[in-house]
This record gives sequence, structure tokens and C-alpha cells, in this order.
Amino acid sequence: MNASLNFSMLETARLFRGYTQKEASVLLGISQGKLSKAEMGMQSFDENMLQTVVSVYDFPMEFFYDNHENSLDGHFYFRRKLSISGKELAKLLAKTKVFKRIIDILFMQVEIPDFRINLYNTKDCTPEEIAKKIRYEMRIYKGKVPHLVNLLEYNGIIIFPFDFETDKMDGLSVITVMGNKVIFLNSRMPEDRKRFSLSHELGHLIMHFDSISKYPELIEDEANSFASEFLLPKDEVINELSYLDFEHLGNLKKKWGVSMRSIVRRAKELNRINEQTYRNIQINFSKKGYSKKEPIFLPIERPTLISDTIQLYKKELGYEDNDLQKLMKLNSSDFYRFFGNHPHLVLSMSKNN
Repeated sequence: MNASLNFSMLETARLFRGYTQKEASVLLGISQGKLSKAEMGMQSFDENMLQTVVSVYDFPMEFFYDNHENSLDGHFYFRRKLSISGKELAKLLAKTKVFKRIIDILFMQVEIPDFRINLYNTKDCTPEEIAKKIRYEMRIYKGKVPHLVNLLEYNGIIIFPFDFETDKMDGLSVITVMGNKVIFLNSRMPEDRKRFSLSHELGHLIMHFDSISKYPELIEDEANSFASEFLLPKDEVINELSYLDFEHLGNLKKKWGVSMRSIVRRAKELNRINEQTYRNIQINFSKKGYSKKEPIFLPIERPTLISDTIQLYKKELGYEDNDLQKLMKLNSSDFYRFFGNHPHLVLSMSKNN
């Protein structure tokens, strides 16, 4: 079987479980050098060793023979804090690699909305100008962006929330090999931060996937500028941002559907408050515990595109849970952890089937 073994999946499985090469080699009972060579396709494993790999990494044998093409490692953007460790990031990216493959497989037989959003280059327009264009294209002529999750799914963007197992990253946007646009969202994130993170990742999908930038700080700033204008358009909010006590911030939060911290940051961007006022508000936020959990809860927006697809496979194609596990090449615990609760059904079968 080694002839068709996908050696790169050895590394993916290891990182998915959060093991370093040294840690994994101890668990597998082999040298780190042998494991390193195996992950590079320079060392074969016999059947007994493969069974050990299956047991230690807790993936079905078929996972390691999966040759589904995957997108380039550099083909993503993410919103994170600089303090995230390399090990945390590697584990997260391994998970998204597996999920990208599953998404492509699932949507081969299901018709989803086309990606109907125009792409723009920041060489031609500023992020703020692009945000205005996108609002107009989405027919958001004034006021709060309505149910953002539904809006993105309607426009062909797949939203996949899961626990990133860290608070140091909010979201990550990718384009899969099959061309699916996906936003991975950290389910640990407070609800009032999710809309900004979704808008930030939308900015990446619209502005940054036609080329890979050498300046990650610049593109993160551009995505932030896009999100700010998209959610809090300058012409509408500028006169609301002069006097920001907590009562007024709470009212603006309910009106615009974004966190109070985002509103304060927007006021600073638009020069409605000075640096000292901005710092004082941040200090007061920290004293009140608002840095981690703000008052006034926003309505929960839940994506349904993947859950609807799972139900379609079950109700129209006759798949059982174990069939879906085989299709995804996951064990039962991972399947139920990431795909096990899917209450909706709205999609139709692909016209090609």
C-alpha cells in the first residue's frame, strides 16, 4: 500500500493533534529522523508501523491514502495576535487543511450560491472606497449591515466556525482548490466581535487573493479599514462619535451591531476623539472587564450552509453518519465534534447529478 501513501498526510495528522515531531516520534516508538524522512516521502512504513500511526494519530487508515489536491500553504489570510506560537498556528493550519479538503468533497455534489461579489485591487481604490462599492452591490444603501452571516452565505461564502483552541486568532480566510471561498471563524470569540472579524476576512477575499503580498502588516491594515467602513460607514457615523460615554456606546452598539471597542476605534480613525481620550476609554474598559466581555449582547448569527449540506446528504442521498465519516476520512469523535449537529435543510442537489 505504500505506493499510494500520501506522506504529507503524516505531517498533517501529527500537526492536527498538536504534536511536535519529537513528541510524535516518542509515541510512535521511532526516531525523530525516521519520522522526518517519512513525512518527506523519503522513508517507507510497513503495515505494522502504519497501524501504529493510525492508533497514535487517531485517523482512519484511508486518511493517509487521500490524494485530494490541496491549496497552497500561502493561499490564506488570517486575523491574529502576534503572540500566537508557531505550534498553535501549525495546529490550526493543519485543521484548516483537512477542513478545506472536506468542504471541496462535500460541495462536489451540492449546488451552493455562486460567489457574486466583485473583486477589487487596492492599487486602484482605497479599502474604504471598496467597502462602499460592496455595500452598494449588496444593496445595503444605508444603516446597519443586516444579518451578516446570511448575507455572506447568500453570496457564496462558506463560514466554518470551530474552536481554534486559542484566543489569539479570530478568523482565517481561504480559497480551496475547487474555488470555494471559506471563512474559518473562532467559536471562542465573543459574538460582538464576530461581525468585525467576518467583515475583515471578507475584505481579504475581495482585495487580496489575486496576489500574495510581501507586506502582511499592510494587508491586515487594509482589511481592518475595509471592515470599519463596511460596518460603520463614515458618512453615517461621523456625527455620532463625538461624545462617547458608556450609555451612548451601548446605544451605538445596538444600532450598528458591532462591539463598543470597534466603535471607539472608529471614532479615533475618523479623528472624532484624540489619542488621550482613546486611551482613557480603553483603561475604563479594562477596569470594567469589558476588554473580554462587553455588556449588551448582540443577536447570535449562525451559519447554515454546511449544516444544510450534511442534512441533504442524509435526507436526499441516504447517507448515514458512518458513510459521511468515510467520505470525510474522519473518526467518529472528530466527525461529531465538527459536523455532528446539523438541524437545517435548504439546499438542492447539483444540476450535474
